[in-house]
Order: sequence, then C-alpha cells, then structure tokens
Amino acid sequence: MQTGGAQQHINKGNIQDMKIVLCPKPILSEYHSITQELFGQIGNLCFENLRLSTLRDTLLPRLMSGQIKL
Repeated sequence: MQTGGAQQHINKGNIQDMKIVLCPKPILSEYHSITQELFGQIGNLCFENLRLSTLRDTLLPRLMSGQIKL
C-alpha cells in the first residue's frame, strides 16, 4: 500500500481507505487484564537489569584493580 519511487511512503488516502476490524470491548478488557501484569513485570525486570548493569560497571573495575578483594 506504499507509494513512491525512491522513498516509500503512505499517504492520507491510503489510511482513509483502509478497513480496520476492532475487537469487542469485553475481549479488549480481558486482554488488558491478562497483559497488564505481564507488562508490569517486564518494566520491573528492565529497571532491575539497569540497576544490575550499573552495579557491575561500578564494581568490576574495582575488582580488577584490586581495590576490592573477595
């Protein structure tokens, strides 16, 4: 549905002519209730990963230089 030669693009007419099927609200609500917790866990794990990466980047040079001994 893209048009153009060298650089493909979608124009307003392409979007206006599209037929879009929407789910009934009860199905969307059920999907939201199932996925809300999963996306929350994903967010928490991303923050934990960032925290652990920062901790690694702080501790590893000190371990390698001998400033910290195990």
